[in-house]
Amino acid sequence: MLLKAALLMGFALLPGARSAEEFVAIGKSTFTNGVAMLVTGHENRFSLVQKYVPKPTERLVIQFLTQGERDQMIRIPGKAEYRALFTLWDDHEKLIPRTSLGQEYGRKFHELREPSQARPLASAYAVPAFHPENGLSPGIVFPTPAELFQIPGPGVYHLQIECQVFLEQTDATLKLVKLLPARLDILAPKSEN
Repeated sequence: MLLKAALLMGFALLPGARSAEEFVAIGKSTFTNGVAMLVTGHENRFSLVQKYVPKPTERLVIQFLTQGERDQMIRIPGKAEYRALFTLWDDHEKLIPRTSLGQEYGRKFHELREPSQARPLASAYAVPAFHPENGLSPGIVFPTPAELFQIPGPGVYHLQIECQVFLEQTDATLKLVKLLPARLDILAPKSEN
């Protein structure tokens, strides 16, 4: 229950990777207004160069990239209902139902208009490029797919993540940007019983 509250109310920020083995890129959106999201898994035993499909019990981490040459300050909605929208379906394009935690995420995603709705806002940076030797900027840790969805059994599932951020403008105002979705596969293995 405490973990659920922490995931709903706040952000757990991971430090940047110290080596290529600490993060594995498993999904990426295309750029919107110069910003994209990179979906990674915090898993020490995999390399960035390997094809990797996460399991439903693995946490997803989102970092942000910019097309510019310098870091760009972004603000992330502090409330789960505005922060991100997750959709999961199987190979037959059947939508997978959400858990109660999954129903909280993105519940008001399309209603967000102003920064005041989503307060408190967390600050993060979109970084120009990911270089494994330098690591990524801190990311947002999201619940596992198994915490968000009622996954019925083994198989390959398809996860879509939509995220929205506020970009700080030159006049210090905040502009809402709905990033293009990132899509990735999730592998629910057969039970080892």
